[in-house]
Amino acid sequence: SVYDLELFGPLPFANSRLIPSLGDLPINTILLIFIIVLFNTDFYFSENLTRRKRIGSNPLHIFLFIVLSGYFIYSYFIFESLTNDSGISYEAYKVTGLSAYSFIGLLIFALNLASLVLIIDMIFKVSKDSYSVEKLLFIFTLVLISTIILCFILDFRIDTYSILFFFIIFLIVGLLKYKKDNIYRYSSLILLVLLFSIYTVYITTYMIRNKDRDEMRIMAENLATEHDPVAEYLLEGISEKMSADKGLIELLFDFDYTTGDIYSYLQKKYFTGFWNKYSFRFIDCRPIDSIYFEIPEKSGFPCYEFFDEIIRENGIRLPDSKFYYLDNLNGRINYLGRIDYILPGRENEISLFIELESRLISQELGYPELLLDSKFGKTANLNELSYAKYNKNRLIAQFGNFLYALKLEVYGKTDKNYSFMNFDGFDHLVHKIDEDNTIILSKPSVRFFNLLVSFSYVFAFYYLLIVCSLLIINLLKLDRKLEINFKNKIQFAIISILFLSLILIGGGTIYFSIEQYKNKHDDNLREKIQSVYIELDHKLAYEEKLTPDWSADKYDNLDQLLIKFSEVFYSDINLYDPDGNLLATSRPEIFERGLQGGKMNPVAFEKMVIDKQAEFIQQERIGKLEYLSAYVPFVNVENKLLAYLDLPYFTKQNLLKKEVTTLVVAIVNVFVLLILLTIAIAILISDQITKPLRMVQQKFGEI
Repeated sequence: SVYDLELFGPLPFANSRLIPSLGDLPINTILLIFIIVLFNTDFYFSENLTRRKRIGSNPLHIFLFIVLSGYFIYSYFIFESLTNDSGISYEAYKVTGLSAYSFIGLLIFALNLASLVLIIDMIFKVSKDSYSVEKLLFIFTLVLISTIILCFILDFRIDTYSILFFFIIFLIVGLLKYKKDNIYRYSSLILLVLLFSIYTVYITTYMIRNKDRDEMRIMAENLATEHDPVAEYLLEGISEKMSADKGLIELLFDFDYTTGDIYSYLQKKYFTGFWNKYSFRFIDCRPIDSIYFEIPEKSGFPCYEFFDEIIRENGIRLPDSKFYYLDNLNGRINYLGRIDYILPGRENEISLFIELESRLISQELGYPELLLDSKFGKTANLNELSYAKYNKNRLIAQFGNFLYALKLEVYGKTDKNYSFMNFDGFDHLVHKIDEDNTIILSKPSVRFFNLLVSFSYVFAFYYLLIVCSLLIINLLKLDRKLEINFKNKIQFAIISILFLSLILIGGGTIYFSIEQYKNKHDDNLREKIQSVYIELDHKLAYEEKLTPDWSADKYDNLDQLLIKFSEVFYSDINLYDPDGNLLATSRPEIFERGLQGGKMNPVAFEKMVIDKQAEFIQQERIGKLEYLSAYVPFVNVENKLLAYLDLPYFTKQNLLKKEVTTLVVAIVNVFVLLILLTIAIAILISDQITKPLRMVQQKFGEI
């Protein structure tokens, strides 16, 4: 049924039983405006009800003013719900964030604002012959003050600018009604669209700002005890592998090996690549061993008891892992692992305690999103946000685009738990956790240009609604006569021509800009794969044949070599043998989880083997993740084919999408502003062209 659609589910929007979904809300709104339109056009009051009485004593007027005030409160409640109780984006300057739900929401905004105008029109229609506009304004002001007092008593807050907008709309509709007796002229409708657009941008910006502040408070609380979802995912597999690692067991139980040997083994095999963002320490203990600290003089503590107490007080066990998250509020992300080893036939056991503590790195090497479960939603939440952690006035961790100071004192002192400030083009939340720890969460401020672009989009949308409404009304030939005169026809013609021209020019500009941008990134990928090729050539040029068992002085296998180069070039690297089988990779997790097979892409293999191409770049896909992948044949000094080198551009893919999106949004925003300008110019030009004709018409009318 229709109620099985997402539109009628709670995901886009949900408020209460009366407004259970976004699908129900426009139906209710359309029903209300239909009733108001019928009330406005087809309902007539008797002369006894509309005739003049003592000001404020006419029950019909009082009833209409109460209906108007009630509908204003209802509309404000709907506007608030559409922003606070939904995940719908109304920030029109972020074009890519808009969806069909955004336009449904804007349609609801427009219908409710139009309903207010229709009710005001009815009030002036039944009161025009009885009261002057000044007296009606006086009554309206009294009703408005009473409404504000009632809302205050009921603890329903309406912001000052919304009340001011309500008053201005009432005033403008009244002046139009008394001077022109028709608010449905084309110029009057454009004025109302202008006011509606300004208010829509204001109210959505105001409410989104309040919502963002609440979300930033929640985010700051989460960051105070922040987990690293990628690290925790990897630790699940690491603890299992380490428990069964015979080479590690031999190192621990053979006392001919030093602590340095064990450290090198652990770092090379388990804690390289991604783990460079963590400082790594380990201690291996037997049950009778102790550890010693200089605090301030040398003191010893039983090893097992020491770590067991840390785990008991601060540890949170990770699922399916022998590692614990340490909630010790030192500003960093900490993990502690304990793995016990007991060999058959040996009395002693050895436990390996591994400590991981995050370093001061802005963000880790890009990790493919496809490797993370959907429960890890942190990246999406921090898409626009930056944050910094300070411990004892020192910066210890940061993330995002904002550049934070090394000392917290630069931002001043605050005794409040939460405080907001604005500087350097960002809105900042300063969350003081305790005397030693502080988190600053930052988000780009909404600039005037952003508001101007949003206004342009909203105005264009509302203008199209008006145009469509005019066309429908004319086709239905309703009793109300809407003026489609010579002036309006000139405006429609000029706007249509300019609009079509801008659409064609803008579309062409976007297309060629995207193509140029793609070519630029293809060139960057070519340069990167050549750089990787040169480094690999230094290591492997004299090999006769490459196998997975290849090793060198500093590398136990090809995977370790590729992981090292992956860190240097910030790109993933794969090597395939001449038959297209995987030799080595810097991302073994992708193949271990079966997300990608151990064979080379068949199209790329055909280009390399059959077509003998020296280089090939194509778009590839794993699940929903799309990425660029470059291939080149890798040969030794004798020009013998050793392998095919592949660079799948996982790590930069999101950045590439963001850059292209930013480019498209910038172009679209500029052209939307130009479209808005063309509408204004069309109105001015048509007014000047038809001015002599209006004068002639006026003279003929005087004869």
